[in-house]
Amino acid sequence: MKKKIIVALLACSMISLTACGDTKENDNTTEGSTVTSETPETTEEASADDSFYITDIDLSVAEEPKIDNPVIETDYIAIGEYNNIEIDKVEVAEVTDEEVQSQFDSYMEEFNEEVEVTDRDTLEEGDIADIDFVGKIDGEEFDGGSSEGYKLELGSGSFIEGFEDGLIGVKKGESKSLALTFPEDYPNTEYAGKDVVFDVTVNGIYKTEAPEITDEFVKENTDYESIDAYKANIRSTMEESNENTALNTKRNSIWSAVLANCAVKQYDEEEVKNYILEYKDYVNNVVTNSYGMTFDDYLSASGLEAEDFKQTAVTNAKAAAKEQLILDAIAEKEGITVSDEDFQEYLADYMESMGVSSEDELWSNFESQGYVKEEVEKSMKDTIIANKVMEFLESTAVEK
Repeated sequence: MKKKIIVALLACSMISLTACGDTKENDNTTEGSTVTSETPETTEEASADDSFYITDIDLSVAEEPKIDNPVIETDYIAIGEYNNIEIDKVEVAEVTDEEVQSQFDSYMEEFNEEVEVTDRDTLEEGDIADIDFVGKIDGEEFDGGSSEGYKLELGSGSFIEGFEDGLIGVKKGESKSLALTFPEDYPNTEYAGKDVVFDVTVNGIYKTEAPEITDEFVKENTDYESIDAYKANIRSTMEESNENTALNTKRNSIWSAVLANCAVKQYDEEEVKNYILEYKDYVNNVVTNSYGMTFDDYLSASGLEAEDFKQTAVTNAKAAAKEQLILDAIAEKEGITVSDEDFQEYLADYMESMGVSSEDELWSNFESQGYVKEEVEKSMKDTIIANKVMEFLESTAVEK
């Protein structure tokens, strides 16, 4: 089984698709069927672990709706009326001056500096306390209960109730014992509701100092000539975001209506298996690269058995396969295709988003990760088709 690439749809957040191969005209899946696959002969096709996820998969279509008088019908899908879909009118949210100011203030916070307080030696609310602390339960230190040189803003609510308030009034160089109790709903249930004593030493007192924000400061430290110019950019960005949110909401409503009026007659076994393995690979890459966990560690930490994950993967794969069947069928019915110009425009945008300067570099990057160029191109073209289908559905939809 070839390795394929997941390509995010740009036009419709409702549709979550991965690349799939050419539709196969076969009859190996029928209503109520369960597909059993042979274990792959080589690890190049799929690892032994992978084979578990594509063996004995349920491809039943018993729960699919009944479509009377379908507009489109193939060996795999029946599609009801998809033109003139009625949806509630979606308004674009207005961007207020208060929202712009709040965003501007947030950006300016990055220029704040942490400075040591020298005109007093006693902690006050709002100060940043440099502390060493040791936590003990029943006289014994516990994991995660001690630290040195920790910077804690008093009043931030970062620590359990009583810790931050208990440091107000303590002087630099002084130590204090805080007798507290972990809340009953503390995330670590091992400590929830237990009494704890923290021995705290104050090493220093700091505060956050914000610069004076002027046109000159903005010009010197940002890409904008003035405060007003920066705010104008913020407003424009927020307006574009609101427009995209409204568009996605509209398209989601349209697609939901289309989905509800379609029924899978049978699934293509190979397509579903591809989706299953892509989903597994995606999750595996996320937990490995983002959290440094193995896939088995992820299942254990999530309280899942491999069979649980398999069922989720199968459900997602069937949903993705159904959506691709619908997109392909509508595209064929309406004569929606991908021109060379469409593909080159998409490719240019994709390369820009990835920071790639040439097509040779792009394809080399994909191939180094085990992807096949032809499959990546197919995936990209599927995405273009999906965008075009959504634009077509949107053009015919009726907003109430």
